[in-house]
Amino acid sequence: RSRRQSLRQPLSAHLAELPIIGGTALLLLWSDDKSKGIQPEELAEYDGSDPTKPILLAIKGRVFDVSTGASFYGKGCSYNRFTGRDACRGLAIMSLKDQDLVPSLEGLSPSQMNTLDQWLRKFESKYPEVGTVSQASILE
Repeated sequence: RSRRQSLRQPLSAHLAELPIIGGTALLLLWSDDKSKGIQPEELAEYDGSDPTKPILLAIKGRVFDVSTGASFYGKGCSYNRFTGRDACRGLAIMSLKDQDLVPSLEGLSPSQMNTLDQWLRKFESKYPEVGTVSQASILE
């Protein structure tokens, strides 16, 4: 089965095939076609509520496995509200309000965009990037 065909299946179909690194399944969701990334409803399944699944968080459409930071991102922890979604706006404006936990960058100030870029650099340096959120879903 080709990688492209494999990515058309739901993310959950891949869990049995994944290598285990440090006790966590390493998710590789890369695709040359950005529209074939993980769908938001699939990403929502990786919000830390199921201890058998990795904890995923997206920023600017890039998905990171933050499982090693479970003390911050796990269920009931301070930053858990950002997991299982692309919550760029919330990160940029430092808000945990439901209406801010969305990928929209519309209307953000240069200072807020800078804050978001700082978060992105932190994730890039600390957590493995495991895929992308479907561009088609981001644009809807």
